[in-house]
Amino acid sequence: MSACPFLRMDKDTKAIRNRDKASEIIISGSIWKAVWYIAWPTAINTIIQTAYMNINPMFLGHLGKNAEVALAATSIGRTVLMVQFSVLFGISVGAGALVSRFLGAEVYDDADEAARQSLWLSIVVGVVTMLPLIFYAEPLVRLMGAEGSVVPTAARYVAIISYSSIPAFLSMIIVSVLRSAGDVIRPLYAGIITTGLVAILDYIFIFGVGPIPRMEVVGSAVATNVARF
Repeated sequence: MSACPFLRMDKDTKAIRNRDKASEIIISGSIWKAVWYIAWPTAINTIIQTAYMNINPMFLGHLGKNAEVALAATSIGRTVLMVQFSVLFGISVGAGALVSRFLGAEVYDDADEAARQSLWLSIVVGVVTMLPLIFYAEPLVRLMGAEGSVVPTAARYVAIISYSSIPAFLSMIIVSVLRSAGDVIRPLYAGIITTGLVAILDYIFIFGVGPIPRMEVVGSAVATNVARF
């Protein structure tokens, strides 16, 4: 058995309460209420994630004459990074499906093992996909169509933000497993905290506050890394 409380599916009281509540609603004959009970935190979290994705462009758009290059660089950089996260998405979906299946069968040891193996796999994939993004960032952004002054800016953005690939991968797997275990509230809280933290850090690192220098696009990548860790 795992020593990590997160992986003890039969001991996670928060998830158990959520599963029991949903089961009670279903037994009472109201499927729609059960769906809504699980869906509303996820729907709000999706809105929060959309806000999270737009925080960087919102601040970078206020860089004056540098805004155009900054927005183009981060847009291309995100396109490169999406290739990495598409792989992670497949792992998270698979992890969630396995955990849900084992929990439904009340095979908690197998659910623990599925979660644990998914976490290890995310670390391996994180390392394998992170290294090319760090060392070959410039050729990759050129491949995506970057030209001129956008190339070095986009390359720096991709290389810097790639250093936080592993914590980003782990958090996505954890969220997927928690939702599969019936806990949709903690991922919502985590999303709210992360989005608020990124907004604060973006302002500090992009524009410079106090002893922290103005870093613009590099600052947005640094802010994202700090929030992920």
